[in-house]
This record gives sequence, structure tokens and C-alpha cells, in this order.
Amino acid sequence: MSENGGQRSAGPAAVPGASGAGPPGWATLAGDLSAFRVYDLCQLLSLARATGTLFLRAPGVRGVILVAEGAIVGVRARPHPERIGHLLAQRGAIGERALERALTVKIGGDGRPLGAILVADGALAPAALDLALAEQARASLAALLLLPAGRFAFAAGVLFPGERPLETPDPQALLLDALARLDERAAGRNPAP
Repeated sequence: MSENGGQRSAGPAAVPGASGAGPPGWATLAGDLSAFRVYDLCQLLSLARATGTLFLRAPGVRGVILVAEGAIVGVRARPHPERIGHLLAQRGAIGERALERALTVKIGGDGRPLGAILVADGALAPAALDLALAEQARASLAALLLLPAGRFAFAAGVLFPGERPLETPDPQALLLDALARLDERAAGRNPAP
């Protein structure tokens, strides 16, 4: 990448104002996921101690990886590979009835996240929600690491566009855990990401 914003033929480009996977005009690094794996991009951002948002777009999937000083501080994937209500019910943290009540409130127009509704209703302890959100983040990162093709765009300095970051107790452990899940999946020991 040249300092004047030029492009290399097979790689990402330093293109201020370029659009790709992220919002128009924000990209400082953009390219094709068939040339650069998401894991490699995360490593590059870590080594550069970068702060910003990595936007990912593939057919049927959109993702955001938030990075602060090279550390992953948040992950979002749409659609979520694991829905928070399903995770909480699967862990036994909430009952089916509490989930149905919270979903009814949510569908009725409550703009709060489902977990916040469950905590406010007293059906869920905040610590149990934190554990489920961390599990959801790990599943989201694992799913994003699997993207074989699509587009990416990194917006340096743009950290939390329009949403609060997902706090993770150990951001780098999140990446290592996702890689371990991918290894297990490749070895056929755990088919789900």
C-alpha cells in the first residue's frame, strides 16, 4: 500500500472515501475476503495496534469487529449464529415462560435488547447475561472467521458506529477461542461454530 492511497493489485487498498463492506466514505483499508482471511486482518490490526471498526459483508452475512489499540473489544454478526434467548434457555438461565414474556414485550415495540428486558423483569441475573453475551460473541467471531468470500472495509478511528460495544473480559482470548472452535470443526469433533 502506498502512502498516497494507491492500490496493490491483489491486496487491500488504502482508499480514504472508498466504500466496500462499511459505510460510504469511511474505509481506510478495503478489499476482498477471498484474498485476505478475516483472521489475517485481525492479526494485521493487532500488530498495527489499530483502533477502528472492521466491517465484513458476504452473501447473507454482515459483521462488525471492533478493535481498540489492536485488541478485539466487540463483535457483531447478522444474523447471529446463536440467538441470545436460545443461549439463555439452553443454559437453563431462564425458563421458557420468561423467554416468551420477554419476546412478547420486545415484539410489542420495546427497543431494549432482549437480555435487558429479562434482567429488568427479574428473570435473569446480570452475570448470567454477561456470560451468554460473551458466548454469543465467541460464536459470532467464529462464524465471521469462516467467511470464505465477500468484502471488508476497515475504518480507522471509527470505533462504535451507532451501537454500544460488546464488552469482553479477554478480547484476545476471544480470537483464540474462535480459532480453536474452527480447528475442532475442521477435525470433525464439533460441527457447530
